[in-house]
Amino acid sequence: MKKLNTVFPFYDSLSEQSRYNSEDNTVLFINCLKSKLPGFIFTRDHSGGTANEITVNIVPCNGGNTISIDGEDVLEIVNGTYGEDWIYYNGSTLEESIPDSPGGYYLDIVDTYETPNKHYYSEIFGVRDSLSGLVHLTFSKDVVLSGIMAGYEQEIYIDCDMKAPKYIREDTGSKRDGLLVREKMVIMKSQIVRFSQVPEFLADALTLVPMMDSVRLTRQDGVEISAYEAQVGDPEWSKESFGWLADIDVNIITDIVISKLNFKEMPESTTSRHVEPLAGSMVALTTKRITFEQAFETSDYSCTFTAHEADGSPAFPEIISKTATFIEFQCNVECDLSGVAVE
Repeated sequence: MKKLNTVFPFYDSLSEQSRYNSEDNTVLFINCLKSKLPGFIFTRDHSGGTANEITVNIVPCNGGNTISIDGEDVLEIVNGTYGEDWIYYNGSTLEESIPDSPGGYYLDIVDTYETPNKHYYSEIFGVRDSLSGLVHLTFSKDVVLSGIMAGYEQEIYIDCDMKAPKYIREDTGSKRDGLLVREKMVIMKSQIVRFSQVPEFLADALTLVPMMDSVRLTRQDGVEISAYEAQVGDPEWSKESFGWLADIDVNIITDIVISKLNFKEMPESTTSRHVEPLAGSMVALTTKRITFEQAFETSDYSCTFTAHEADGSPAFPEIISKTATFIEFQCNVECDLSGVAVE
């Protein structure tokens, strides 16, 4: 059984590794320097065992010499809150570099405190002299999420595609006569990273990214981007891989501009596109202007005025100027103007 949904998971048995679940078992999705181990964390049932009683074995997948490391040199153990221990790599530089191996490696971590000894098997990974040219994604959560220790920063170096930035616009407001009166406008810039043909364990880990409190991306050119927000698309499973591999887009929101727009409230109308409520007296030959919240495509629209003279008889204001965005009008007598409907 997989211990945690991380980018570099551990299992109870070797048969759970992705290389046994796919016809293409030669792709190494996890990469690290030859002088380091991939970042990892997993859990065990709480015990009195210490890092001194753990051995970290670096095993070549295609056979060869295993490198063994004392757990106290590379591991930290933290007691959890629900009867578990978190065991994670402390980032130390290895005394012995890991040599090239075409088939990659896996970690066999042996807890000798347990009887019989307990083995924890990692996913496979590859080693490189340099990680330049790879996309580097890191993310963490301030509280425990999916069993992963609070504050633990996951990271992955992977050879994947950076797509062109995407600009997203979101308008919010209320509908008036079938038209949206904008109250807020949001413009976002998104940097899209496509993870192509990744196995299920990576899909599991990447779908948690939008829930993280901190997400950072370093592009192939070395530019680091901090995300305001992250979004992950649904995995697109490949038919050719019989559902073992998927394409996943991770959208890193890098810039957000929010503008709150102020408009006059307009009463609901079932006949007019724009209704401007007015009240009070209109002095004779005084010009008034109304600017529309939503412009017309042309100035070919009609206006209906509601106005009365002092004796209650109808008054008829005249349009002086009319454009797609405003009208100007005046009346040749003093009147009470109560409304203008434009449609």
